[in-house]
Amino acid sequence: MKNAAISLYLDLIKKALSFTLWPEPGIPLETFNYKRSTAKQYFIHNLTKILHRFKLQIVEIANYKEKDREEGIIWPMYAETMIGLKRLDNIQYCIEEVLKNKIEGDLIETGVWRGGACIFMKAVLSAYEENERTVCIEMVIT
Repeated sequence: MKNAAISLYLDLIKKALSFTLWPEPGIPLETFNYKRSTAKQYFIHNLTKILHRFKLQIVEIANYKEKDREEGIIWPMYAETMIGLKRLDNIQYCIEEVLKNKIEGDLIETGVWRGGACIFMKAVLSAYEENERTVCIEMVIT
């Protein structure tokens, strides 16, 4: 029964971190305004300012496919990780193998986006009541 609870818990964490439990909210129109022509930038900027006075916003609906999320080939707007469910499955497998084979050491992620993989690593360790290991993050800020 304990393994079933761990599996359910970790699946929930994966889905929450990858934002697959909910439909993706719209992306505010001004988010990628810098990619537009100067005239469109000006128009959207001013329209956005006017709408904000009335607490309104124009959004573009994100059309992410479920398979793209699984594979981790998109940059989701609201997820804590972009690596996808398959890679999260792989992280889980690797940590479980380390624990099963009693391999010593801490865990590290280098090249962190929003920290979702590290959050998941900590969740796996917590699920297995492993309190001796540390999850480290290496971020390069430019």
